[in-house]
Amino acid sequence: NNIANELINKIGQMIAQFITWLAGQIIAAIAYIPALFTDMIILLFSIFYFAKDGDKFAAFLRSILPKNETFNKLYGQVDDILKSIMIVNVVTAVILGLLSVVLYYILGYPYVLLLGIITAISEFIPVVGPWLVYGTLGVFDILTGNYIRGIIVIIAGWLIDTLVDMYIRPRLAGQLAEVHPLAFLVGFIFGAITLGVPGLFVGPLIVGITYVLYLAYRDEKVKQEMQNV
Repeated sequence: NNIANELINKIGQMIAQFITWLAGQIIAAIAYIPALFTDMIILLFSIFYFAKDGDKFAAFLRSILPKNETFNKLYGQVDDILKSIMIVNVVTAVILGLLSVVLYYILGYPYVLLLGIITAISEFIPVVGPWLVYGTLGVFDILTGNYIRGIIVIIAGWLIDTLVDMYIRPRLAGQLAEVHPLAFLVGFIFGAITLGVPGLFVGPLIVGITYVLYLAYRDEKVKQEMQNV
């Protein structure tokens, strides 16, 4: 009995600590909403003008940079990186939303489509992300006595979020551009942490371009060494 009581107390303490942490994250996320909308507006305008005048900018870069085989290959790689980042962020949010809809449906939640859309949108919120939805649902279920569903949605949500962010996102980006998935993973994580929503695009862009520049430098150096032999 003493062991059982101690175990129950431990679980209760862990749940209380998790609820406290989640409440803090929810408050921080709510406080971040105005900045999030600002970031989204800046991001949307940036994407619009980049899509509109991106070819002109690329032509400008080609006019000022050296014209050789290495740089011509570099132009194509940078273009692939830009396209992959734009596509992958949207595609991963959709995948996350669809997987979450399946999870909510299996667990018997109401309004599964609405919850899935909110979860997909929350993918663009740095650090907290979809945990804003998974955690809220899980804690609410635990507090209302539905312990099993609350624990399942938290664990399954963690698995879905990990699968999407740590595997699917960098894997897709790596397939669309000639950059190792690990480089994109680092860019996505640190970009989101340091710059917020724009960091989801700026972070992998910086890391990806740095990566291809390093490869171009390495290839050029190897060619020079072979010519000198």
